[in-house]
Amino acid sequence: MTTGPGRQLRGLLLLLGGLVGFAASPAAGRLRRGAAARLGRMPLVGDPVTPFRQAPCYDRDPEPSDASTRRAEAVQ
Repeated sequence: MTTGPGRQLRGLLLLLGGLVGFAASPAAGRLRRGAAARLGRMPLVGDPVTPFRQAPCYDRDPEPSDASTRRAEAVQ
């Protein structure tokens, strides 16, 4: 038996093919759906304010009323 780079490459390709085959199989569907749900719940990386805004205790600003809009227009 040889243990050259060709054999190592074949082994690597066989392993990758098995992983791709498993990922495409119906048996892995539950795992794919679970991973997709976890990825969907992840906050955006780079925006430190997003988790705060998604918190249930965050008090959002009320919509501006007509009176405040008219005051802003009068000031201009």
